[in-house]
Parts: sequence; C-alpha cells; structure tokens
Amino acid sequence: MEVRRFEEAIACYEQDIAICREAGDRYGEGQTLGNLGRAYQEMRQPGRAAACRQEAAAAMRDVGDHEAAACLEQLAATPRPANTPSDSALAAQRILDAPDFLAAVPGCVITGANDISL
Repeated sequence: MEVRRFEEAIACYEQDIAICREAGDRYGEGQTLGNLGRAYQEMRQPGRAAACRQEAAAAMRDVGDHEAAACLEQLAATPRPANTPSDSALAAQRILDAPDFLAAVPGCVITGANDISL
C-alpha cells in the first residue's frame, strides 16, 4: 500500500538537512537533499526537484562520491512537463535505452522496476 504523504516527508527532510548542516554531515545532507528532490518531483514540482538534486550532487562531490553526484546531476537535468512519470522511471528508461549509461555512472543502479539506488 502506497501512502504518498509527501508534504510530511518534505518537512522531515528539511529538518534533517538543517541537522546535517549543523553537524557538518555533508554526506547525510547530500542523501537527504536527493530524497527531498524525489519528494518534490512526486509532487509535480520539477524545478524544486532539480534544485535539490543539484545541491545533493554538490554535497556528494564534496565528500568524494563522484558516482552519486553524476547520477544526481543526470536526474536533475532530465526536463519534462509536470504530469509525466517519476524521475526513477525516466532514469530507468534512459538506462535501458542507453546500456552504456551504467558504465559511465557505476554508482547508479536500478534496484526495481521504478527505483534507482545510489
């Protein structure tokens, strides 16, 4: 059963980002910014989603996780209208359409039909 309580998730992610920044946890900040981007995308706010993913990519690059940064940048750069499939589904389709994508971004892995892990 899918609950889809994105407003609550966004509030929690924003609190977590503040805590990570206060603690100097750049990796945690990057992970949470990526999750925040996904929540915004599911709420049909692609501009906010892309901004969060760009910030997440910068954080991941700062801690040396260049594969995760590249994957987040790819997701942030995927333009589309508001009523289209989620980022995960689009990224998965791009990977299926271009098999060498995973070779270029080894940290970006399909974990399910509509999900990608970093």
